[in-house]
Amino acid sequence: MSLSVYATGLAGIERGMQGLQRVAQDVAGSAGNGFDTARIAESLVYAKQHQESIEASVSAIGMADRAMGHLIDILV
Repeated sequence: MSLSVYATGLAGIERGMQGLQRVAQDVAGSAGNGFDTARIAESLVYAKQHQESIEASVSAIGMADRAMGHLIDILV
């Protein structure tokens, strides 16, 4: 059970980081084209969504880690 939570959490972190990379490329591209403020604002919203997705994945991994620790404590 816990291994699938770790795998899912890591996949979520990876997707979030890829999303942040796309956002950074969009912002950099917009900067080269005269600063399209609407596009930059939209990109910042997406960046916040990716950040929260990464934080949720990290939290899931942390909870799985604590649960695994409690199980080990009970069994030992």
